Amino acid sequence: MKIGIPRSMTYFWFYPFWKAYFDYLKIETIVSPPTNKEILNAGLKLAVDEACLPIKIFLGHVDYLINKADFIFIPSIKSTEPKRYYCPQVIALPETTMMAFDKKTFLTPEINSHSKDLKWKDDYRDFALKLGYDHATAKEAVEKACVSFNETQNIDDNQYYETNADTLKIALVGHPYLVNDSFVNFDIKNKLIQHGAVIKTPQELSPKQVDNNTTLLKKDLFWSYQRNMVAAPNHYSKDDIVDGFIFLSTFGCGTNAIIEPYILTGAKKLPFVTITLDEHTSPTGIQTRLEAFLDMVARYKEVQNESSISLDGALAYRS
Repeated sequence: MKIGIPRSMTYFWFYPFWKAYFDYLKIETIVSPPTNKEILNAGLKLAVDEACLPIKIFLGHVDYLINKADFIFIPSIKSTEPKRYYCPQVIALPETTMMAFDKKTFLTPEINSHSKDLKWKDDYRDFALKLGYDHATAKEAVEKACVSFNETQNIDDNQYYETNADTLKIALVGHPYLVNDSFVNFDIKNKLIQHGAVIKTPQELSPKQVDNNTTLLKKDLFWSYQRNMVAAPNHYSKDDIVDGFIFLSTFGCGTNAIIEPYILTGAKKLPFVTITLDEHTSPTGIQTRLEAFLDMVARYKEVQNESSISLDGALAYRS
């Protein structure tokens, strides 16, 4: 049996877990290639017009795999912690995909810990049982996968980069499928590195750091990863951890529309830019905005070093 894994959406959260899980079960996997123009075009033909860019790209990745694997793995990940959920688009990925394809070769286990902590482990164990494995093998596959997943999470602030006072430190805030897909974000990470910047992301925050930096909200967010995105500017704006913020969003993203004001507030006095992405976004426009933003960050650092002039509120814009 060969299982296909689309390199999109929840891949950028959970692939280390899935890889170790299927490897232990001795199931061959195939991952779609990094996003490219062909994958995007395939997704555009399959998706409804109102779908956000990540959904269109996800369907393009499924289209690539549809005749290359026996089954395609698309879990319905509702929740991995009590009383919190993932984005509605993530929850509905199996249904969205099945509506777009006639060929029904999808594995869609439900992962839901809303009512019980760590129930998601039971869900993956039960999935292995349904595939025909015994209880001991199913349990061990989940434990091995957890170890692999934990090794990739929450890099310590003090160990991640060695920098000097002149180094530009930029927080790239967005969903993992935007921050880590170089086709979607026009290779923004490498562009920042080429300009001498180092990068921080919400994925590096530990659960404790997320909790500590969302306590000022009047009401706790019930979206899991969006809490990381709101916590990131609050955390990274402290003690000169970063010099500025880039918020990556996509046109039509409902959850981002709600949390963006919290992200902007958390960034406080630091330079901030919102970059909205869709299939019509121009790479030249992104390059121009990025260079202007980095110039703004460099000037901010110069002004801070030269005087005590306050620039609060003067260095935020959207593009």
